[in-house]
Amino acid sequence: MGEYLKQYGFETKAQAIEQGFLREPNEGLYEWYDPELGLKDLVTRSVERQGEGMSPRQKKTLAMRTDKIIKNYMERPDKALDPKSLRYNLIGEVRAFESLGTLLFSGVASIPELAVAFVRAKGELNLRGFASALFNNVQDFSELREFAEAMGTVDRNIADVMLTEMYTPYASEIGRGRFFRRALPYLFRYNMNEPLVNYTRMVSTQVAVQFISQSSVKAGEGSKRHERYLEELGLDQAVVRRWLSDATFKGTKESLTQGGMGQHALDAEHVRDGINRFVNESVLRPSVAERPTWANHPLGTFIFHLKTFAYSFNKNVLGGLAREVAARHKENPTAAAAIADNAALLAPGLLLFMLFGAMSDELRNRIKSFGAEGSYEANDEDWTDMVAKWADRTGLFTSAPFFDPIYDTVTGDPSASSFAFGMGPTTSHLYDLFGDGEGISGDEALKSLPLLRQIPALRGEGRVKETGPERWMYSNMVRVQERKPERRQQAPYTARVIGVLDGDTVEISLPDGGTERVRLFGIDTAESSQPGGDAAGAALKAMILGKNVAIHSYGKERHGRNLARILLGGKDINAEMLRTGHAWYTHTYADEMPAGLRTIYAEAANRVKGENKGVWADEYAINPQDWRAIMSKYKRGQ
Repeated sequence: MGEYLKQYGFETKAQAIEQGFLREPNEGLYEWYDPELGLKDLVTRSVERQGEGMSPRQKKTLAMRTDKIIKNYMERPDKALDPKSLRYNLIGEVRAFESLGTLLFSGVASIPELAVAFVRAKGELNLRGFASALFNNVQDFSELREFAEAMGTVDRNIADVMLTEMYTPYASEIGRGRFFRRALPYLFRYNMNEPLVNYTRMVSTQVAVQFISQSSVKAGEGSKRHERYLEELGLDQAVVRRWLSDATFKGTKESLTQGGMGQHALDAEHVRDGINRFVNESVLRPSVAERPTWANHPLGTFIFHLKTFAYSFNKNVLGGLAREVAARHKENPTAAAAIADNAALLAPGLLLFMLFGAMSDELRNRIKSFGAEGSYEANDEDWTDMVAKWADRTGLFTSAPFFDPIYDTVTGDPSASSFAFGMGPTTSHLYDLFGDGEGISGDEALKSLPLLRQIPALRGEGRVKETGPERWMYSNMVRVQERKPERRQQAPYTARVIGVLDGDTVEISLPDGGTERVRLFGIDTAESSQPGGDAAGAALKAMILGKNVAIHSYGKERHGRNLARILLGGKDINAEMLRTGHAWYTHTYADEMPAGLRTIYAEAANRVKGENKGVWADEYAINPQDWRAIMSKYKRGQ
C-alpha cells in the first residue's frame, strides 16, 4: 500500500486520507483500498470473516449491506493521471466552468425529484399521505430537519458533498482548481439546489419511516411482497418489529437515535441503515458509485461530465421501477392481474412527476424571461407542446440524447456533431466552439458565459416585462447588440428540433439543456389561421422534427428569435420549403442576406410560382405579411 501511495506523492495512508485521496474504511473492510481485489471478493471475505454462526438469510443480508458500504466508500485512486498535474487541474476547471453555465437552473430542475420518494414507496403511501409529508416538512421544518440530521440522511454542507462526489476521488484541495470550482458550492446554495435537495431528503426520511413500519406490519400478516421490501433495505422483520415496540414507548426519534450496545440500540442502528438506503435510492446525488468504472478516471469524467445525474436516475429510479414491475409480474397469478397491479403502481407516480415537471418548467420560463413568459407563452400557446415540455422536465426521458448518434448512424446521417451531442452538454458545447472549424463567434462567446448562457433576457432575447428595471436592462442589452452587424453568418452549431411551431418557426434543444426559438431566414409561410398554414407546418414537421440539424445563424430578428438557415444532411430546409410551394420568399432583411443566398431563394420561389405548386395553386393566395396586416386591422375594428 505504501508503494502504491508514493506514486502520488503521499508518504502515509493518513496523509492520503487527510488530503481526500482516500476515505477511512469501515471497520472490518480494510481490504477496500487494495486495487487488485474485485467487489465480489471483498463481499465474500467480509461475509466469511463476520458471518460465522449466521443463518443463510442473515448472511445474505450482510452481503447486501457490505456491497452497499463498499460501493459508497470505495473511491479507488487512479494510476493514469497524477492529481497534482496541470492537466488534471485544467480538466477540473473546464468541467467546473461548464457546470456554472449548465447547472444554473439545477435547483428548479430538481423539483420533479420530489416525486421519486413517492415512487420508491411502491404504493405503500397514497397521494394524500405524500402531500401530508410535504406540508409537515414545511410546517415542522426545524424539528424534522434535526431528526433527518440525526438519521444521517441530511448533510449541512450538501453542496460540498455534491461537488466532491461529482469530480472523482481527488475532489479535495488537490486538483480542486483555483477559480471556477470554488464557485460551484455557492451556485448550488443560491440557486436553491442545496435547500431543495435537503428538503427532498427530509421528506424521503419521513416516507422511509412510514414505508418500513407499514411493510413490517403487512409482512407480519404473511405478505411475501412486504418481506421482500424489507429485505431490499437489508432489514429483518424481527428487527423492525422490536424497534416498533420500542418506538411505541420512547417515540420514533428517541428510539432511532439511541446509542449503546443493547439490543434496542442495535435494532435502531439496523433500521437507520435501512432508512438511509431508502433515502439514497430516492434522492439523486452524484456519486462515483453511480457511474461506470471508466468514468472515475479524470479524463473519463470529462466525457461523462453531468451525465452522472442521468445515469443515477436511470439506474436507481427507472431501473428500480423496472425491477418492481418484473417482480409484481411474477407475484401475480395472471397477466391481467399483473397489468392492473402495475398500473396502480405507475399511474399515481406518473401524475406526480407531471405535476412537478409543470412547476419546474413554469418557474424556469418565468426566471428566464424576468416574469413575462410562462410555460404556455414559451410554447407559443400550444397545449400539446407545453405538455410535452412538462414531460421532458420530469427527467423520465433524460437518457434520450444518448441515442442520438445511434439513431443518426442507423438512418444514414452520422456526424461528429451528432456524436458530440450524444456525449453530453460539455463535449457538445466544446465541439461547437472548437471542433467545427469555424472559430468562435462573438455570439458563441456570449452564450458561453454563465447567466448569459441560460437567461435569454440578459442577452436581449425573448419577451420581458414592459415596465420596471427588467425592461430597462433589456432595452440597454438590445441597444448594445444593435451596434453589431447581426446579419453576418455566425458559426454553425448542431441542435435537435423538439418542436415545430408553424411553417417557419421551430424550437430547438441546445446541448446545455436550454431551448431556443429559430425563425427560418428568408422565407415566410401562411399563418395557422390562413389557408395553407397547417400544410406548411406539417411539411416542416415531416422534414426535421426530432432530428439533429445544423443551425447557420444570422443573428436575431425583432421578436428575439434566431434568424437562421437550417440544414439537414447538407440540404437547405429553408430553400426546400420554397421549392415545395409551402413558403413565400420574404424581402424582410433581404438586403442583409448574402447575395448568393438571396439569388438561390428568389429563383426557387419564382420557379415554383411558375409551376403553380403548393400555395401558388390558389390564384387568390395572400402573402402572409398582407394577411397579418388585414387581421390586425380587423381586430382593431377598422
